[in-house]
Amino acid sequence: MLSSSIRSLLPLAVALLSATAIAAEPSLSLRVSGPQDVDGVHNLKVVATLTNTGNDSIKLLNDPRSLLSKAPANTFNIKNEKGDSPSFHGLRMKYSPIWSMNNGAASGTFTVLEPGQPVEVEHDLSSAYDFTHAGEGSYDITAAKSFHYLDESTQKLKVIEAKVERGFKSKVSGKLVKARATRPVRRSPGGIEYSNCSEKQQSQILNATIAAQAYTNSSYEYLSKQNETGTPRYETWFGNFTQQRHDNVTTHYANLLKHPYTNYTYECRPDDCSSNTTFAYVYPTEFGTINLCNAFWQTNTTGADSRAGTLVHEALHFQIIAGTGDHAYTRGPAMELAAESPELAIDNSDSHEYFSENVEELD
Repeated sequence: MLSSSIRSLLPLAVALLSATAIAAEPSLSLRVSGPQDVDGVHNLKVVATLTNTGNDSIKLLNDPRSLLSKAPANTFNIKNEKGDSPSFHGLRMKYSPIWSMNNGAASGTFTVLEPGQPVEVEHDLSSAYDFTHAGEGSYDITAAKSFHYLDESTQKLKVIEAKVERGFKSKVSGKLVKARATRPVRRSPGGIEYSNCSEKQQSQILNATIAAQAYTNSSYEYLSKQNETGTPRYETWFGNFTQQRHDNVTTHYANLLKHPYTNYTYECRPDDCSSNTTFAYVYPTEFGTINLCNAFWQTNTTGADSRAGTLVHEALHFQIIAGTGDHAYTRGPAMELAAESPELAIDNSDSHEYFSENVEELD
């Protein structure tokens, strides 16, 4: 039996262990600052400051959808006094946090913050948001607060939410949208248009378009033959079967078939590949151009997170096809999305991509 003195020390030991565990928990604070008044939305530039408020260093994934990236992604929540928000006119991309961790270790994949260390990133909100519909006025501006970090003990990615110190208000007047410079693009059908692509890249793109077309044809045929009940393949990626949701997904693939992948322009040296582990991106309102980034060239033609799957993913972002969003990236989160939020799953590009790639060979 334990002596009374040892027994008396046990609660203290437990308390110390608990305190150590709590102290080891990472924490971040987030502050957004910017001008209180702007004449012209092109002057609406804000600074996001993220600070490590924990006791240990933290290794943050440089996710191009997060505040750590300057890419014009949908990383801010902006509302005026009426509750109206500006329209998002930035980019939609294919990106995989898990793929990035496994394949981008030497490519600036992480930002390491020591205890107390801040990092500041400036964002030009006019590159991502059009204030025309919402109009002039005062806007509350807050930022996305979720980040991926590497848990050193498990070597797995985890999600951390920063504590928001404050957002801010800005009064916007004058010009409410900034025109984005675009490259001239051929719109007539009749073959692939390559922009700044090497011969090797052109060959890889051609093979990807052939495989993407096969994926799309097969997916549409599968959905067209599906009866009024769900199947393992459908429900894995799109959730509980309803006829309306099924019809919506089928329409997405029908729209893809109207625009063969050989009729797109493929840009091999785009301006906004802010991360070496981004696969590709498009501007949803600017139909016809798919911008190919570093990870596209590192993956395979078919299979999981493939070049062909990337083309399916990106084409679905175009508003005239489906206008899908990115509610969940990678297979695990996409499966969870299907189980918990089928309405979001049928609007998720990765869900369609994985349905088409079907590497699990589901019936």
